[in-house]
Amino acid sequence: MTKPSTEHQIVGMHDVDFDKYPGFCYNKENNLKAVVGALLKFSISLYEESYKLKNWDKFSDLADKIWAEKESVADSELKPFMVEQMIDLVRIIIAFENITKAVLLGGGFLMHIIDKELFPDLHASQKKEPIPLQVICNQSNYFLSDGMVNFKGLTSQTLKNQTLFYKPKYIKVIGFPDDVLEILRTVNKERNQLHLIIKSEMVFSQEFKRYGILNPQINHMKSVMDSLDNDNELSIFHAK
Repeated sequence: MTKPSTEHQIVGMHDVDFDKYPGFCYNKENNLKAVVGALLKFSISLYEESYKLKNWDKFSDLADKIWAEKESVADSELKPFMVEQMIDLVRIIIAFENITKAVLLGGGFLMHIIDKELFPDLHASQKKEPIPLQVICNQSNYFLSDGMVNFKGLTSQTLKNQTLFYKPKYIKVIGFPDDVLEILRTVNKERNQLHLIIKSEMVFSQEFKRYGILNPQINHMKSVMDSLDNDNELSIFHAK
């Protein structure tokens, strides 16, 4: 990664308007590392706010009762999980969307969409494969905006799930196994149906499988985040 002069850039990460200055993520190793860490921290925290995870013992007890068919389950016991079902889907998909972007960024690839007008060929290529950040974030595209480092060709928009979860070359870089991808695609589809909801449905066996597969990914990302917190060098990493 080219490292242009950043003597004007003394602002902290949490003070940055990323919509206005997407180049902040890419111009220095420390910035990149901080953004990766922040994405992972937010994602893990959001995932662990899942109502089911926070009430897992109760959820398991209800499942045992239903599967045993020996004890009736009151609607009042089920209702909180049904109400939170859709919200939990949103938590899952946002968390893993951000994780995929952290993995891309940590691996040296752009997570922001390239400007179609400035770089039409690169914009088209990015729909199919990850673009190394050096292609855009280099000295020739570098400029200062209000004292902040930025790069021509970066839009404020980031890559979408339809790219991250479906395109083979992105999948290869991100490294999610097939069972994780299958869950994320299903959850993303369910989340996209939230604009018109008539009823909420939940299958206990599906939920146990879902969290059983996703939880190890979150635990792996915790170890990655701990490594970053311990000031280890940032290198290319994958999902587990």
